[in-house]
Amino acid sequence: MTCIISHAQQIPKNLKFGKINKENLALTTFEKDTTANALVISNEGNTYFTIKEGRFVTFTKVHKRIKIFNKEAYDYGNIEIPYYEIKGVGDEKVTNIKGAVYSLEKGDVTKSKLSNDDVFHEEETESRRLCKITFPKLKEGCIIEYSYVKYSEFPSQLDDWVFQEEIPVLKSEYIFNVPEFYEYRVTNSRHFHVPESPKSTSQEVFTYNSGGAGGRNEQTTMDVDKRKWVIENIPAFKEEAFMSAPYDYYAKLQFDVLSVNFGREFITSSWAKVMNNLKNNSSVGAQIKRTSFMSDQLDLIAAKTTDKMERAQLAYAFIQNHMKWNNKIGYYSREGGTRRAFNERLGSVGDINLMLIAALKKLEVPTTAVFSSTRNSGKITSINPKRNQLNYVLACVNINEQFILLDATSKLRPFGMLPTRALNYQGVLMSNSSHINGEMINIRPLFEDYIGINSQLTLNDDFSAKGQLKYSYKGYAAYSWRNELLKTEEDEYLEKLEEKHEGILIDEYKNENLKDINKDGKENFHVTIENCIEKVGDQLLLNPLAMIEKTKNPFKLEKRNYPVEFPMEITRSYMIMVNLPKGYQVKEKPKPIVMKLPGNGGQIRYIVNPVNQQLVITFKLTIDKLVYTPEDYNALKFFFENAFKFQTKPILLEKSTL
Repeated sequence: MTCIISHAQQIPKNLKFGKINKENLALTTFEKDTTANALVISNEGNTYFTIKEGRFVTFTKVHKRIKIFNKEAYDYGNIEIPYYEIKGVGDEKVTNIKGAVYSLEKGDVTKSKLSNDDVFHEEETESRRLCKITFPKLKEGCIIEYSYVKYSEFPSQLDDWVFQEEIPVLKSEYIFNVPEFYEYRVTNSRHFHVPESPKSTSQEVFTYNSGGAGGRNEQTTMDVDKRKWVIENIPAFKEEAFMSAPYDYYAKLQFDVLSVNFGREFITSSWAKVMNNLKNNSSVGAQIKRTSFMSDQLDLIAAKTTDKMERAQLAYAFIQNHMKWNNKIGYYSREGGTRRAFNERLGSVGDINLMLIAALKKLEVPTTAVFSSTRNSGKITSINPKRNQLNYVLACVNINEQFILLDATSKLRPFGMLPTRALNYQGVLMSNSSHINGEMINIRPLFEDYIGINSQLTLNDDFSAKGQLKYSYKGYAAYSWRNELLKTEEDEYLEKLEEKHEGILIDEYKNENLKDINKDGKENFHVTIENCIEKVGDQLLLNPLAMIEKTKNPFKLEKRNYPVEFPMEITRSYMIMVNLPKGYQVKEKPKPIVMKLPGNGGQIRYIVNPVNQQLVITFKLTIDKLVYTPEDYNALKFFFENAFKFQTKPILLEKSTL
């Protein structure tokens, strides 16, 4: 008999660094979620203000303790703390880093401290840095503890405080000490509301320098509001299929400066002011004025046509083919600016798209820069104007009142097709026109994800099939097809297809328009399909759809907590013509099926039409609506359940009596 003893986990009151109890170390599972690989025992944050060189700065102290149950949770020993260094604007620093790993060895608590070699700093973008902490000597059952202080010169760009994680959280607490000169709007999570404790106010003394030559330190007393949020037993966040940004749905607080009244000046935050700062930044606004390094190429385009659309398309193709993306996100141009990136033919999103904006403007194509966030980084909104929400830039051309968003970071995307990572609902316009500057613009895909299959198959007496499969790819499906095939040898590509579609042997293959991104991609397969029919007595079971497409239903949850977000419209259109074995016919003709999603959100059409010794199956699925609420989920789930039933539902054939 084996006994497993599990100690109930108590909510910690006040964490003291290094004070670890043996009961926590002895835990083998978390009783409220026995599937969890780790548990946040406590996460505490405290933000307060002080004055430096005549302006407010913030300090945020963080203290966190994590219990590791098994090896699958060792990644929680790799900590990343983002911070910013923006030339001419301000800096942030991560300091006072402490950390240790605690284990239970023969009943005694052992401690392994962090060393300087376990902490390093890495440049992620031109302005964004990462402080990385790597805990050594992790063991199953150990506890990780760390603390640090983050200094920031951006009081209007406070970090979110995140209460919820991918693992359960026993307790999370955040304290926000706000001096009277600041007014903040604190936005709570809509999907998981965190209660706020009663606010208290006290007076604090702030020391500052009066400035100027021989300036001296002076003191002033201010009212400081202490706001506090505490929550216990927060369940692990479970990501669901088709979520654009899981982070948007975490239990968290977001901070937005409504006003500042310091030095007798009243300031309100807005996207227009954020955009003005970017316009004056040498790594952003200055770059969209620089074109001398590509003037020869732009002169050739200008001489070729005066049509705005043609110029835009030629400029896009020029930048697209000249530059290679270095896989770095961001809206700043790196050191050396767009000139250096152009000469090296290598650059970030910021380098390439700022260069594109400059080229379009030089060609007198009406163009505006659009600043946004990647799809997995969270949505930006009009009510929360913060620069640290932004990490992407696009070009927006306006030709004959048609607005087209452009991203030239891939050689395989046609004019007007944005990468999926950029399809994040809204962006902010940066313009010299006060009527446009800071306004929001919708970011929607101009292309759908379309795959069409037309097949002609002949069933043999040995229950195999031979025939032809013709694939057609449009929009995002064409991009994915080209991206996959161009980076893979053809033989390897075909081997992968045969592995994916068990029982299919590819006898011949050819494709069309592989390198012409402005045309539909096409493939033609001559195939042999083994064992595609199941014989049951004198009857045959035939499943034509399973022969060409094997996919899984992504919607299996009984209940959906968060919206379903498709990045673009989807179409799957199949026509399969099957020549039946001699002497067999369809026993019973299936009835045509048409299903529609509420609000014209999508449709399925499934028709089986037997004609003499031939069977024609038509299947078409469309998703025309991009966002479905949790209330829509049951209808969407039912829709997809039926769509996938057609792929597994066989057609019954029987011997003809004629």
